Amino acid sequence: MKILIPSLEKHAGEFVPFSDQVSLAALGIDAAGSEDAVMNINVEATYLGDRVLVKGRWYVDLKDVCSRCLEQADYRQEEQFTEEFTRLTGSAPEADPDCAPFAGEENFSYSGDVLDLAEYLRQSFLMSQPLKILCREDCRGLCPVCGVDRNREECCCQDEKIDPRLRVLERFKKK
Repeated sequence: MKILIPSLEKHAGEFVPFSDQVSLAALGIDAAGSEDAVMNINVEATYLGDRVLVKGRWYVDLKDVCSRCLEQADYRQEEQFTEEFTRLTGSAPEADPDCAPFAGEENFSYSGDVLDLAEYLRQSFLMSQPLKILCREDCRGLCPVCGVDRNREECCCQDEKIDPRLRVLERFKKK
């Protein structure tokens, strides 16, 4: 997604809405379930002198495998954000960690008359990846003993949660 700075300069201080759809492949993302996936982006941007403030949200509808039951899971990955982009002037500074103006902060920049959000959106997508993908919040998963899908049927397996190293202590419990 590209935002033209001259169009923002005309409305300096006012938020201008932008919408776009970008394929994840165009952002350089090759994640599981992302084939033919499209990121829907709705943002507002304003020009503040040498900075551009962008706020909005994006979402992507994806398909993957549930981490518990191994069935197909459809899920939505989304993020709301507010980010400031600073105009680079002159030649690009050398990467020197000791000269970082705000140590520990991520600074995004642009140059010229175009603010390209592609790299920011790519990073945002990758950072918001879920640790586990679930088909639903109450997914019971597969039985670790017989392998039956507990969402579809009950099994007769004993679900003992005794550490095998402590099993010798079980005889004291029976006395």
